[in-house]
Amino acid sequence: MRTLKKIVFTGLFALIACAGVAQAQELYKDEKAPMHERIMDLLSRLTVEEKISLTLLGSVADVA
Repeated sequence: MRTLKKIVFTGLFALIACAGVAQAQELYKDEKAPMHERIMDLLSRLTVEEKISLTLLGSVADVA
């Protein structure tokens, strides 16, 4: 029974630690980070297809 508790505790700890790391790595969501760093972080996460689709959509001014 003690071994099961250790396994569960270790698993929960690892899950919480991974969740914290995932959030810390998303710099583009950090409003306090410099804009240039946020943009570069977001661009590095986009696939080529996503980048192409953004260029094909045009700007908001073009739509209005």
